[in-house]
Amino acid sequence: MTTTIKIDNITFTHEGALTPIFKDVTINIDTNWRLGIIGRNGRGKTTLLNLIAGRLEPQKGICACPEKVSMFPVKVNDDSETVAHLIKDLIGPIRAIEKELKVLMGQTSQEALDRYGDLIEKYEFYRGYELDALIEREIRLLSLAPKCLEQKYLELSGGEQTKVQIAALFLRPQSYLLIDEPTNHLDIHGRAELADYLSQKRGFSLVSHDQAFIDECCDHILEIGKSGIKIEKGNYSSWDENRKQLENFELEKKAKLVKEVDKLTASARMARGYSHNKEKEKIGAGDKGFVGARSARLMKRAKNLENRREKKLDEAKSLLKSYESIRRLELKQKDLDQVKYLQFHKVSFAYGDNKVIEDLNLTVNRGDRIWLRGENGAGKSTLLKLITGQLTPDDGYTHRAIDLKVTQAFQDMPFKSGLVKDYLEYYQTDLTAFVRMLDYFNMDVEYLEREIATLSEGERKKLDLARAFSSDAPLYIWDEPLNYMDYHFRVQLEEAVLKYKPTVIFVEHDRSFGEKIATKTVNVF
Repeated sequence: MTTTIKIDNITFTHEGALTPIFKDVTINIDTNWRLGIIGRNGRGKTTLLNLIAGRLEPQKGICACPEKVSMFPVKVNDDSETVAHLIKDLIGPIRAIEKELKVLMGQTSQEALDRYGDLIEKYEFYRGYELDALIEREIRLLSLAPKCLEQKYLELSGGEQTKVQIAALFLRPQSYLLIDEPTNHLDIHGRAELADYLSQKRGFSLVSHDQAFIDECCDHILEIGKSGIKIEKGNYSSWDENRKQLENFELEKKAKLVKEVDKLTASARMARGYSHNKEKEKIGAGDKGFVGARSARLMKRAKNLENRREKKLDEAKSLLKSYESIRRLELKQKDLDQVKYLQFHKVSFAYGDNKVIEDLNLTVNRGDRIWLRGENGAGKSTLLKLITGQLTPDDGYTHRAIDLKVTQAFQDMPFKSGLVKDYLEYYQTDLTAFVRMLDYFNMDVEYLEREIATLSEGERKKLDLARAFSSDAPLYIWDEPLNYMDYHFRVQLEEAVLKYKPTVIFVEHDRSFGEKIATKTVNVF
């Protein structure tokens, strides 16, 4: 049965913040939708999920969800449990019910019989008798092998853990699912598999910055823009096309209005000038009444023109309220005189008996933009460490250009505590260049004094990217630069790469981004 999440006139401000993140917001969300939530970093996407889940309370208004809410990601208390046991624990107290049923079996007291009946009712509510089959079905739908149910949860990759959690949450009875950034630990194939799985479900709200992913699995889009919240039927592509059409229409209309305002201003100025001259003619004139009436008519015309101009100006101001300007990002990389920066010939590396890289050939020339592709666990991170010199190959030949300096943007900021300025000092960051980068990302210099532990994942990612972009090193390494980043950052980065043509090696699971900026592709198996 379809129900509605009602958000009525809510205002919410984070503790310590001066401006509210939501003000007087009213929206209704159909719990049967596959809703994609989009918006720039810091606009309140995760905050909205937490308000719906009841983890946060608005200072004003009502946020009411008629259904029980589940939220991804889930905090796992014991990751040493088998996957099958963990899934059951995430669904509900199923194993505890089964354990107590075994204890009560065979007991004949009325109290035991009553308790047994209550437990059977709960067990049936959680579909306990068919649950093993349902779990295996969901696991298969997510392209996981059923044998993984016997593994310990901690032995799974990050992408596999994501799939297991989402499968468990969809098996919760009478529950509405809120999903926050599920693609961050998924490779290209994993994202496609999860998108296909979600496209077969109904009743969830999803926050993601992966446009192709939202395209595949959502049928409604909720945009948190600078002028408020809007909901539109369709997927990301249809929303984006409508946005572009509206922006182009309003840009053209505004340009037309500006021209009209200029003409009206000139006409009003001319009318006032004529009126002033006619007033002068009254001095010594024979028929001063006629001249005065002519002057008054011209003055009235000037005022009418000015009123029309003000209306046109007001109309122009009402346009483009949702328009998001994107600053042009600058990448100032220092090129080396040598053309060949780096060469690997038949390079191999192993962790003990596990050979991760074998007979790899790789050449990096000035201007190359090399996309490292591969599934999770294929060895991309190991290869990056070999490139940066953190690891030494077991076999093979390597050559590095003289004075080759490498700057890396990490998948996750390595520091989890301390001040941002200490993090920058550790990596010997040019603070002037860093502050300039902050301005590109709509962040300010006050972040230098912020505690890293208090920052959101998106803020940490932007600060680390700003640090990396502040360097003029001849070679950049970017490890999943789009994680947690919004559409506008993606456009910034794409345009900057295509304009400045830096030498960069990058890992990214967003296929469309990689295809757009890469000059070479290296598949890591």
